[in-house]
Amino acid sequence: MKVFVSDLDGTLYPPNVTDSGEENRAAIRRWREAGNVFAVATARIHQSYPKVAEDLGFAVDYLGGNGAELIFSDQTRILRTIKAKVFLELADWLNAHDVDGTVKMNCQGRWISSDRKHYPYGYPERIRNSLRQSLTRDEVTILPDAEIVNLGIILHPDQRDAVKQALRLKLGSQLNIVSSDRDNLDVIRPDCSKAAALALLAERYKVPLIEVIVIGDSENDVGMFNIVKMSYCMADAEPQIQQKAVQTVRSVAAALELEMAKLQAEPGF
Repeated sequence: MKVFVSDLDGTLYPPNVTDSGEENRAAIRRWREAGNVFAVATARIHQSYPKVAEDLGFAVDYLGGNGAELIFSDQTRILRTIKAKVFLELADWLNAHDVDGTVKMNCQGRWISSDRKHYPYGYPERIRNSLRQSLTRDEVTILPDAEIVNLGIILHPDQRDAVKQALRLKLGSQLNIVSSDRDNLDVIRPDCSKAAALALLAERYKVPLIEVIVIGDSENDVGMFNIVKMSYCMADAEPQIQQKAVQTVRSVAAALELEMAKLQAEPGF
């Protein structure tokens, strides 16, 4: 048995699409029918899980929130939260440094943004709508010690890398700052990452990491690339991300077909 883990947005779901597509679903079915595991690793949290499972047609292992919120196929859940005070601190920091961006979080099932002045530059309409409909920090009481899973910054792509470096210097080892798109930063606990979640998934299935295959397209996927033998990157990803993977492909289906061919070539298949 092998485990194949796919990023969601920009990988299993092409840009501006919220459906995996029949070609990908057919390849996933063939992979699973051969006795293998297919899982998803994403920056999205639990609210997206039902739609993803419905799209794929099975209870998928869901490594959500960049490793902060895990939902396994047997519905076992692991949650790693941070305090809402980080949202307030980051919102104040962005304002003080004239960053063209907005801080967003999900707290007790509600989306809250630091303001409505800034909207994503390359995000799908569904995310722009969610921000327009979210509450702002001026419209709700935010308890600093409230537990949150998802915290991110949406900002102009030209500012992303500079802001990321500045926040890493400011926060040190207190939090993990990664990017899952050209115009965003995700803020999570230092012990959270897709790679850490992947290692836990492999342990649950008693599969060595050498038997795990991953595919992604963003910086938050690179940690997974680094701990497995076989990694794929989407061909339209940023060049520096492509360089971290073993091979580039144009779809999840293409990667799965390559892996199926390897399996079929093994003695006794």
